[in-house]
Amino acid sequence: LAEAAAREVREEVGLEVEASDLQPLCLWESVYPTTREACLSAGRVGGHHLVLFYTARVDIAIAERSLKLQAEEADAAVWLPTQHLWAFSLQEAKRSAAGTLLEGGDVDLELAQVSGKDGVEDEARSISLSELAQLYPSTDGMLNGCGEAHMFALRELAASDTLKASGFGDDGGETSSG
Repeated sequence: LAEAAAREVREEVGLEVEASDLQPLCLWESVYPTTREACLSAGRVGGHHLVLFYTARVDIAIAERSLKLQAEEADAAVWLPTQHLWAFSLQEAKRSAAGTLLEGGDVDLELAQVSGKDGVEDEARSISLSELAQLYPSTDGMLNGCGEAHMFALRELAASDTLKASGFGDDGGETSSG
């Protein structure tokens, strides 16, 4: 699985990561439709996925130079300082009924890269922590936010000993979200 993950990282975001450098973080199971009633109504399960999230340390300077998003797979990438991982917590972050952060979300994060149509990179822009730390698609119609599985993985990363063991967090290290 780690070999497949390393290949996907290379294909989808252009980063070279050795399979031996990948460490399993968490699993996310996803079934569509999401309710028993909807499955019975459709007469079948439309999709069933088990996603394994990994962590890896990368040299940020090399990663910034080699980052190249595959437009069909990723809309944008952002280097997320670890001190902002709290924003993805459902327990610690105060949220509005629409799911946006009520406080602390006014931090602007520069998007490392944005995919455009036909593989042409759009002009770089920033996104607020509040726009990023909500479920995709955002309720404001702007299509901001993270997928539910990615939010789960970021919460697991924040709660894990992975950051502490690797020295992240002590120096404001960064992680990526795509």
